[in-house]
Amino acid sequence: MAFVRLNFIPYALVFGIAIGLHAETLSLGDFQSTYHKEVQKLDAESSNTVQKALVDYGGALERALKDNKAAGDLDGVLVLKKEKERFDSERNVPATMQGDVPTLAKLRLMYQQAIEKARSNRLRSGLALQRKYILALQGLQKTLVQQEKLDDAVKVKEEI
Repeated sequence: MAFVRLNFIPYALVFGIAIGLHAETLSLGDFQSTYHKEVQKLDAESSNTVQKALVDYGGALERALKDNKAAGDLDGVLVLKKEKERFDSERNVPATMQGDVPTLAKLRLMYQQAIEKARSNRLRSGLALQRKYILALQGLQKTLVQQEKLDDAVKVKEEI
């Protein structure tokens, strides 16, 4: 695997690599490893957001059920109770179902919007990370060519 001297640290910092400045060399493997760790962090953040949206939906469902009971709305209570039982067993939120009352439709819409926002954020963050990764690899490739390590530079180009 190709190694690069300390003068390559600025490229690494552009990518945001958390490798200490005491490191004497960096390799393609270091960049790949860091990139994959960052992707895993983005995936975990996205997963946490989805889980939070489920918890929020469950809480909002509980509150809506309580409000409908207090208002004496039998139809609303029956629909919300059925949805609460379904949600507690399946832990998912379909976009719509037959017989949705306006309150339930609103809760589903809020959940779907939260999920769509999480997907959009994940995509945007992933693309930004990918751009940084490619820029860092381009810098590594340039340095390897300057050091006449052409085989290693070709491997980096293939990664790009």
